Amino acid sequence: MEFNKLATAKHHDNGAECNILDPISGEPTDFFIKICGADSKVWRKQKKIQTRKLLSVRSQSTDEDFDYEEAGIDFEAMDIEALVIATIDWRGLVDNGKEVKYSKEIAHELFDNSPSIVRQLIAFLGNGENFTSD
Repeated sequence: MEFNKLATAKHHDNGAECNILDPISGEPTDFFIKICGADSKVWRKQKKIQTRKLLSVRSQSTDEDFDYEEAGIDFEAMDIEALVIATIDWRGLVDNGKEVKYSKEIAHELFDNSPSIVRQLIAFLGNGENFTSD
């Protein structure tokens, strides 16, 4: 086995473009989001932050029927935050015919209002084939 095939972090750090599918038809669009992969340093750091937060909240309770949502944990918001941080850029997004330039603020608003994009990006970044080349 070649070392380069196993050392995936660099490839994931560079990111890859995810073609965003239409949330209604499921058809490809002309909107692409460049995002880091699951093996990237930035994504792994976000997962560690999330884990620490969950462990901290859980350690404050002795309740056997502990519920994270009742304790104020919003898993969807955590995913959105991690995706915003892992997003590098995008192309092809327009609003009323005008190009929407990438920014973390606009990415957060978009991801918060489009669960379909969140699901697509999580599936995309979890597939190592999207970030490695032959």
